[in-house]
Amino acid sequence: MKRTLVPISIFIMLFVVIGIAFFNNLSITSSKEPVKNQNLIEDRLNNAISEKHKKTLSRERMGSVEQITYQTTFEKREYEKKALVYLPAEYKKTKNKKRYDVLYLMHGWNMGPEDFLGDVDKNQPILWCSMIDNLIDSGKIDPVIVVAPSYYPNRSMITGNWNDDIPLNERFAKTELITDLMPLIANRYHTYAKNGNQNELKRARNHHAFGGFSMGSATSWFVFQHDLEYFRYFMPMAGPNYSDSSVMNHAVEKLGLDTQDFLISASVGESDGTKTSMERTIAELNDEASFNNTNLKYFVAKGGHDEESFVDQSFRSLQIFF
Repeated sequence: MKRTLVPISIFIMLFVVIGIAFFNNLSITSSKEPVKNQNLIEDRLNNAISEKHKKTLSRERMGSVEQITYQTTFEKREYEKKALVYLPAEYKKTKNKKRYDVLYLMHGWNMGPEDFLGDVDKNQPILWCSMIDNLIDSGKIDPVIVVAPSYYPNRSMITGNWNDDIPLNERFAKTELITDLMPLIANRYHTYAKNGNQNELKRARNHHAFGGFSMGSATSWFVFQHDLEYFRYFMPMAGPNYSDSSVMNHAVEKLGLDTQDFLISASVGESDGTKTSMERTIAELNDEASFNNTNLKYFVAKGGHDEESFVDQSFRSLQIFF
C-alpha cells in the first residue's frame, strides 16, 4: 500500500494560520466594540441624573451586594482584604447563560467601599446603588457587575493628609488589582474573562472599566498608566492625575494601542475644590498625541466634593461605556 506524503508546505501553512489565530485572540489592540455616535455620547454626558433615577426600586428589581475576601501582600506582610460586589437583579437567574461587564469602583481618602455599595450588614439602600439599579432597570445600560475594593491594606493606614494615600493608590494599581483581585473576580463570577489567567484578563479588556472618586480618581489614573492592557474604560471623578501626562501617553504607545482603543470619561462637581487640578490634568493630556476629544471626555456636574455629585457623575459616564 502506497503512502501519500503531505507536503511540508501544508504543515507550515497550518502552523502560520493557527499561530495568527492564537495571537489575535490575545491581542489587546483590536476594537470589537462599536464606536458610539459622538452626538449621543455628548447628550448623555450633558444630562444630569433625574429624581426618578434615584428612587429605591422594589426588592425583585434591585441588585444585591455581597462581601468577598482575598489575600494581598504589602511590605512583606500578608493582609486579608475585603471588597463589596454588586450583582444586577437578573444575575442569579442568568449567570450560567450570559457574561457580564465589570466595573471596578474605588473610594476616596478616609472612605471605603460602603460609600458606594452600602453596608451589607445593615442591608439599607444607598444612593449609588439606587442609581445603578435604575440605569439597568430602565434599559439605559446593560446589567453590570460592580466591584468596590479599598486601596488601604487596612484602616490603620489612614492619616490626616490625603496625599499620604498616593503611594497606596499606585501600589494598588500596579500589583494588588491585577494579581490578587481581578483573578478572583474572574474565577468566581460569570464575566467575559473565563478564568483568572493574565492573558484571559487582558483578552477581556473591552469589558472592564475602572472608576473612582477623589483619591479613587487618582487610583483610576494610575490604573490607566499601569493596567491599560486590562481595561478599556476609565471614570476618574474629582481627582487629578499625579503622573506626568507624557507617562500616560507612553502607556498608550508602548502597547501599540489606537486612539479608539480606550475611553476616559473624567468629571468633577462645579463647586469641587479639585476642579482646577482636574482641568489642568485634562489640558495636559490633550497636548499629548494619544488623546483627543473622542477618547478623552470631560464634563462638569452640579455639586461639590460629595455623594450627590459623584452619583450624578457616575450616572452620566456609565451610559457611554461598554
